[in-house]
Amino acid sequence: IGIFDGMTAMKKHQYGEDAAVPVKKVAVIGAGLMGAGIAQVTAQKGYEVLLKDRDDVAVGRGLSYMSDNWDKKVKRRRMTKFERNKNMSAVVGLSDDSESWK
Repeated sequence: IGIFDGMTAMKKHQYGEDAAVPVKKVAVIGAGLMGAGIAQVTAQKGYEVLLKDRDDVAVGRGLSYMSDNWDKKVKRRRMTKFERNKNMSAVVGLSDDSESWK
């Protein structure tokens, strides 16, 4: 019974309901097919996204992958141009060579 009581006490925290900090910015490491897809969906949900990869070429491929996907959605009228531009502006590409990363 002592272990059960201890585990139950550990699940409860003393900080209250509003202790959690809301997420506003998400970082995705790797701008390949999977990383760009994760960044795309995250940006569509309204979060700011930092997309990081080892060099600018890889980051560019990830950004163009997302841009092409959103262009297809605009062409099929599943998304407006405004939404596409808003999503694209929410993604910031970073590489190891970026001055902002150092």
